[in-house]
Amino acid sequence: MGYDGKQNRLYMIDKNFNVTSYSLLLSVVNYQSAILNEDIHGAELYFKDIPETYYNKLAKFLESNDKKEMAFQITPD
Repeated sequence: MGYDGKQNRLYMIDKNFNVTSYSLLLSVVNYQSAILNEDIHGAELYFKDIPETYYNKLAKFLESNDKKEMAFQITPD
């Protein structure tokens, strides 16, 4: 169906017309995309818009992509 940026939700519908929504923060997706494209400066620009609750998830993502130094910088624990 689409994405609602105000609620940060992705809405999907199946063939039986069941609606499912997922939390999706575009700044996280853009950050991860920039990291995968080796655009560290671009990733830093997106990082400032990401809430701290996502930092552990991003640290695991960075670690799995051989960016351990960056992961250590953002992990809260």
